[in-house]
Amino acid sequence: MSMSRSLQVCQTTVQPAKPSLMDVLSRWRKDRRGTTAIEFGMVAGPFLIFALSITGLGLYWLATSQLNHAVSTASRQIRTGSAQRTNITVDQFKQLICDEITTFIACNGRLQVHVQSFENWADVTPINCIANSGTGLRQTGGSGTDSLTLTAGEASDVVLVTVCHEWELAESMPWLLLASKNKTTNVQDLGGAALIQASTIFRTEPYQ
Repeated sequence: MSMSRSLQVCQTTVQPAKPSLMDVLSRWRKDRRGTTAIEFGMVAGPFLIFALSITGLGLYWLATSQLNHAVSTASRQIRTGSAQRTNITVDQFKQLICDEITTFIACNGRLQVHVQSFENWADVTPINCIANSGTGLRQTGGSGTDSLTLTAGEASDVVLVTVCHEWELAESMPWLLLASKNKTTNVQDLGGAALIQASTIFRTEPYQ
């Protein structure tokens, strides 16, 4: 007689233990996945603002330097008496300045030229680029077709040339805080634009 035995196997599923809070915090602290993205997110914003600020200040410096050079070069026509002898107009003198400007500055209504003459150095009174109303640039006196000799004086006079420019590019970079403001009211007097001013003063040569 044969006997058969059956073997019954029972499977028991072991549930993993629920991780404790300390285990979760420990794994989170050791996990390095995504650290590069997090670090980039923290640094990208400040770096972008820094880079744009450096670029904006560089453009502002170039525009200022360029305007100073243009005023100094064009004013030699007055210093030597050439502008007075040829009886050039205000618009023609303004064009001499514009010819020396290549980029960064637009030669349009935002560029105003003021020429003053005095007998002595003690009489010199610089002009304010901002209009008396407190908003906008002071306009060039008279007409553009007026002769420059009306304000450029005569031989051996002291001449002050002041050029005011409303640099509109500053409106696109408000974070640079370059916008011209009224010192009393602290209100922007050029609508967000920056004031770039270049001046040169000299005594004209004793031309004939």
